[in-house]
Amino acid sequence: MRRTTLLLAPFLATAALLACSSDDSSGGGPSNDDAGAPTPATPQAACEHEFRVRHERCSKDLVAPATMTSARTRYVASCVDALALAGSSRTADEVEACAKAVEAEECGVFPELLPACAPKKGTLSTGSACNMGSQCQTGHCDLESALAKGKGCGVCADTTPEGQGCTQESAACAVGTFCIGSPESPSRTTCKRVGYVDASATCNGFDIQCRPGLICVSVDGAPATCRPPFAAGQPCQDDLACGRDAYCSRETAQCTDLVKEGGACDAQSPCERGLGCDRTTNKCAPLTFAEPGVSCGGSVACREGVCGQGTGAPTCPPVVEDGRGCLEGAHMTCAAPAACIAGACVLPTTATCQ
Repeated sequence: MRRTTLLLAPFLATAALLACSSDDSSGGGPSNDDAGAPTPATPQAACEHEFRVRHERCSKDLVAPATMTSARTRYVASCVDALALAGSSRTADEVEACAKAVEAEECGVFPELLPACAPKKGTLSTGSACNMGSQCQTGHCDLESALAKGKGCGVCADTTPEGQGCTQESAACAVGTFCIGSPESPSRTTCKRVGYVDASATCNGFDIQCRPGLICVSVDGAPATCRPPFAAGQPCQDDLACGRDAYCSRETAQCTDLVKEGGACDAQSPCERGLGCDRTTNKCAPLTFAEPGVSCGGSVACREGVCGQGTGAPTCPPVVEDGRGCLEGAHMTCAAPAACIAGACVLPTTATCQ
């Protein structure tokens, strides 16, 4: 009997603004179709393109339209401001090049692993006030340090060199490296370089990752390689082994198509993207979006944040505005695309750091 083992990399769980997975590839930014030199990208156009391909195309089915519109406006403004920050060497043309590279990949790509999107170092010395790592000579702006103000201002700080041990509590890894384990010792993490490989290439699910749309699988004990996900009807151990439109059935241990609108659903039979399992009918229905404090779950998602964190009946979390106090892991959320950093909801470029 053939045995397959799926290898995963926990470090690549997405921590982006919005989850990615959709088919919209409308593109954007300045056209390079005309003869001659390409037209230089403007900050506004490049940042709009980046949001469209890095976030909007990947989650439009799962996010309330009003929230997507607000997030787009705020993201683009922050992105444009970031290009003008003291010490930053990133240009609009580089933002546009990154957007094009992301657009060429399937949703689920970790942009920082693409050469065109590699993080850049800045010119500010260690100890200088900063908003983000691209301003610093080390590539790291410590927003959690004792010197940080909790309002988006941090301090340019040293990093952990490549090859040295790291933890979530230690200094950030040097630019171009990530804190990750190995197949032999997943929990023993070091700063190392991580890259994508194509179909049929050897992989390990840690520093050698398969491109989005492929899975890292070992068959009958052979070295793991990148291959397409299993099709409906093929044996599986978990959902990650199946294609984007399928799940691993606990009853049959086979990849099974997601349930379509109107079909019977439950916790073991999930619905297609953009649908939820209605708690009254137990049938797949289009998602609706509830306001903070309103009951949620099933086919009712939240306009902002995740449904049901905390105790008691699941409700949508309160939305904390920029600069207001927050607590990570509590039943609250920052207005997208802000994040809870050092006890406050922060957009990286809203504070003037000196």
